[in-house]
Amino acid sequence: MVAFYKTFFGGWASYENEHLAFLTYDNEHHRIAVANIPGTSPKSRTSAGLEHIAFSYDKLEDLLLAYRQRKSIGMLPIWCTNHGVTISIYYQDPDGNQLETQVDTFETSEEANAFMDSEEFAEIRLEGELKYKSEMELLHSAKSLR
Repeated sequence: MVAFYKTFFGGWASYENEHLAFLTYDNEHHRIAVANIPGTSPKSRTSAGLEHIAFSYDKLEDLLLAYRQRKSIGMLPIWCTNHGVTISIYYQDPDGNQLETQVDTFETSEEANAFMDSEEFAEIRLEGELKYKSEMELLHSAKSLR
């Protein structure tokens, strides 16, 4: 798990032993803590709990650069989608937690929230998610937005 997150974020351990690791990718002392607690078992996909954590990029180009960098080392997404409110690329860690990397399609949170209250957003959710098989399909979808 520690190796996955170091690779995913291009980060390092600010502290690490066999029981605990504090990981960072910037000047903060840690962004992620990974604990190895004796007697615990892997989580089940059917258990309640965390669905995903989202990490935003400023521009679509930055999101796609991160995608290409991860892809070049064999770290592939589990799916990509245009949620209407975000363009998103999802990954999965070794425990099955999902990590959403995204770029907003609206300038402000107020605009995004208004869109999520709209009929258009309700239809996107009812129709199901579109899965993009290539970076070009994802990019084309992003360019078709408002």
